Amino acid sequence: MLSQALKDVGLSEKEVEIYLASLKLGAQPASVIAKKADVNRTTAYVILKSLLEKGLVSKYQKADVWYFTATPPENLSIYVDRKKKELSLAQEHIKDLVPEFEKLQESARGVTKVKLFEGLDGIKALYDETLKAKEPIVEYLFDYNIDLPQMWNFWEVYIDRRKELDIPIRLIVVDNETGIDLKKRDLAEFRDTRLVPRKSFPYGNNLIMIFGDCYSYFSCTDDGKFVGALIEDKYLAKMEWSMFEFIWESAKEYDKKSAAKHKLKQNDLGKFYEF
Repeated sequence: MLSQALKDVGLSEKEVEIYLASLKLGAQPASVIAKKADVNRTTAYVILKSLLEKGLVSKYQKADVWYFTATPPENLSIYVDRKKKELSLAQEHIKDLVPEFEKLQESARGVTKVKLFEGLDGIKALYDETLKAKEPIVEYLFDYNIDLPQMWNFWEVYIDRRKELDIPIRLIVVDNETGIDLKKRDLAEFRDTRLVPRKSFPYGNNLIMIFGDCYSYFSCTDDGKFVGALIEDKYLAKMEWSMFEFIWESAKEYDKKSAAKHKLKQNDLGKFYEF
């Protein structure tokens, strides 16, 4: 019971052992106290010094030997009161410093993180990442003309998961057969697509996705390999968001004309969902 009470007021296990040994023995050299507490002499000196600083042990010298003795037990109450005051002051100090700690944490968050992806499994992993943020997604698909039958089931599952999580997507895509087909399925796939002139975006088989504090690039190399990167950096992501918004607004009139030309219904999800 005594040991636990001393631990409860902040003493370490070794401090408790040395303090109780000193209390039982009275004034003794450190070697005697160490033997009673079953700790080595060097450790005993270190702990006795700690207890001296806490005001729970005193010392005096006699015939070139230092003697240590526990201070009166009522000093424990004085020690606890002092600790309470120190903790109270520390609490107030910490409250004042919380903004500084938050700045440090923010700087850590600002460190750019990069993940690399390869192959069809890489495509799947990259798209899975877009759902983790649970925030709206924007995407450039550009002049994409690759059909991947082995990915059809994945696309279906991904779109269903995105809809379940209530994550809308805005898509900028080149005005070609792929883009028109995607725009036709906007309502069913919880998407708002805008078409852009093919000659203005001749970036074949590349896509960019932006979501939360992340943006990602994915492309098919000349030898048919898929490679991509996910960059997590809120400042760079904001820059990418700004560029997307500019292109999105700039594409509005062209998209309307193209939709009318192809007899497509407009599906401006942006009116119903805040991006």
